[in-house]
Amino acid sequence: MVNENVRVQRTKIIRKALAKPYGTKNVSVTAGKGTAASWVDVHVFIDRPEDCICRNGGDPWRCDVCGCKLREETDHIRRMAYLAIRAAGISFGQYLMDDGYNTMSDQVLFRVHFKDSK
Repeated sequence: MVNENVRVQRTKIIRKALAKPYGTKNVSVTAGKGTAASWVDVHVFIDRPEDCICRNGGDPWRCDVCGCKLREETDHIRRMAYLAIRAAGISFGQYLMDDGYNTMSDQVLFRVHFKDSK
């Protein structure tokens, strides 16, 4: 069971770290509830690149320009969140993946969206 104070503290720390570069209206950080209480879900909304070729309803992950931007920003928010959490002296919950190797992974999801594709 995850301590309620840790859940709240974790979301506030991540939200604060990501709000500076992306703006508070473009960052959503939520903690799980019930049996998913240790999970953290992070959503960041960014502008679509100017040289995008999928602007007219295409899948941004299939567009080279947009896919690259989404991957870069996802890596960036992941690094920023982990640095902020470690600096606060807390950590994410962990789970064992059912991959045959019992790989340990953190209970956090990072998602980047374009503002015009809500």
